[in-house]
Amino acid sequence: MIQNIENETLNHYISSAKTIKNLFSDDVSITISDCEKILLHLDSNHFKFDVPSGHIIEPDEPMAKVMKNNKEETFFIPEEVLGVAINTRIVPIRDENNQVIGTIAVATNLHNQYKLRHVAEQFSVSSEEISASTEELSVAATDLSTYMEKLKESQEDMTKQVDNTTKILEMINSVAKNTRILGFNAGIESC
Repeated sequence: MIQNIENETLNHYISSAKTIKNLFSDDVSITISDCEKILLHLDSNHFKFDVPSGHIIEPDEPMAKVMKNNKEETFFIPEEVLGVAINTRIVPIRDENNQVIGTIAVATNLHNQYKLRHVAEQFSVSSEEISASTEELSVAATDLSTYMEKLKESQEDMTKQVDNTTKILEMINSVAKNTRILGFNAGIESC
């Protein structure tokens, strides 16, 4: 319910409240007050404040604090209070003489920000796991490369040993052949 307010500045904020709410891509509520009471409250889609128009602002309430200090402030409302975490920014409204005549409060539902933070944390964990797996693969590839190099060296050693064995066998065959020839010659000479 919009009240008939004599102050032109407050009327401007009240008439612009729906437009201001639509400027936000997040789920927000808008509350406008004069120095004594709530003039307008537009609920968000996902949380409700119990602040009807006409509600008298108590001295210990955040809007009273902002008006008293003539300074904007941000208040955090934990999820346990309204079912969602909310960040509320309250700004004093001043008249043409720079005197505080009320406040405007924008309460933002932090659900999407928390969800985005959770997704970012999951992405970070996944990235760390991928990095660790990549490191393990790199170590395994290095180990495999080292093993293949040793296998190649062993193969080269085995090839050298086979070559040496072949030379030894050729020498033994040569000696055996010569020994047979000598035995054959000795047999011929003894006849």
